[in-house]
Amino acid sequence: MNIKQLFQYQPDNNYDFTLASVGFKQDEQHEDNQNIYPNIDLNIKYMKNKYNSSINSDILIREFSLTARNTRL
Repeated sequence: MNIKQLFQYQPDNNYDFTLASVGFKQDEQHEDNQNIYPNIDLNIKYMKNKYNSSINSDILIREFSLTARNTRL
């Protein structure tokens, strides 16, 4: 073995792509799916409260209105 082969990068062929289950509860995932309301205003209010959008700068909630056939949606 020469010096070049000694320091040459050799990728590992065995990769483990499993996710750790530390701190994850299966029931929490189902709980979030049940908080969808038929009213968009309630959904926006829920998202703002859930993710603390007033103090969390990582999440931006942008509200806009649409106009279709001279009717504001």
